[in-house]
Amino acid sequence: MAMATPMAHLLLGASRVHAHAALACVPALRSPLQRSCQFSLLSIRPRIDVHSLGASLLLRPTLCRSSSKPRAPLSTEPPVPEPEQEPGWPNLEPWDVPWDGTTTAVGMLSWLFSFVVTGLAVSVVAAQLGIGRRQGLDLDEQATFILFNQLTQTVAGLGSLSLVLGRYKPLPPQLFSYDFSEPFNLRRGWILYGGLGLLGATASVVAASSLVVNLTGQPPPREEADALLQLLPIIGASPGSTAALVFVTGVLAPLLEETVFRGFFLTSLTKWVPTPVAIVVSAFAFAGAHLTPGEFPQLAALGIVLGLTYAQTRTLVTPILIHSLWNSGVIVILTVLRLQGYDIKELL
Repeated sequence: MAMATPMAHLLLGASRVHAHAALACVPALRSPLQRSCQFSLLSIRPRIDVHSLGASLLLRPTLCRSSSKPRAPLSTEPPVPEPEQEPGWPNLEPWDVPWDGTTTAVGMLSWLFSFVVTGLAVSVVAAQLGIGRRQGLDLDEQATFILFNQLTQTVAGLGSLSLVLGRYKPLPPQLFSYDFSEPFNLRRGWILYGGLGLLGATASVVAASSLVVNLTGQPPPREEADALLQLLPIIGASPGSTAALVFVTGVLAPLLEETVFRGFFLTSLTKWVPTPVAIVVSAFAFAGAHLTPGEFPQLAALGIVLGLTYAQTRTLVTPILIHSLWNSGVIVILTVLRLQGYDIKELL
């Protein structure tokens, strides 16, 4: 300890020399406080390890950042989807159809095949039950027979179409839509356009009939295959038979025919042709499927109205409603006329 004393005095003396030298190099300061601060800054020279400082800054980068605004927290909420645009008027946009032309042809042929097969199957079942001809039944039994036949055709037709489209499921929501929402919407309300479509269907059928009369000089004839002529004996025969016919013509037939011709065939055609052309072509196919050439113009006119209302509203509820009111309305009107004593066959 005694040997370290001269060395300590030597180091202390050297420190004083450095301090006086530093003060000698500093210009005159404005105040004693400034001179004191300046002395402390110049006389104290700590050793700084550059490598250690760099590592410290890299490990703590947030200490070197300054911002006048706090950083907003990251949002974890999902993005809000853009509101769906309302369809235009008239809405003639094509449908996004995932299947090809082969599937379209197979779908229509499968429906036709199911129609023929179920008709034959019902006839075979009727024969096994001892029913040779439908005309051999009383009127209520005939109405029940027609109801059973139409029910099997509807189930078979829709089932065959579903099987053909099975590999494309799940289908886009715009296809085979039975949407009951917004019934009075000005652009796609199914009740609104159902009512307008019924008025348009009446006007178009009357116009088509008038055109035929002007061209041929006589009203369009009624063929024996006309479904309405075949139903005439049953119409108004009893409450049960009338209810069965209303269910057949107002529910089952519109559901099957609109699903096939508007929901499937019309939408499929828009993949290759404009929507107006698809509406006309599907309407002609709809008229031809009834196998009554004398009523082809009227049925085609009705089919065009059904296609236009479906294209506008994009729900099959609209053409089904129009088709249902058209068919069942005819049955109800003829029933009332018959009950009042009119010969409804002469009226037709």
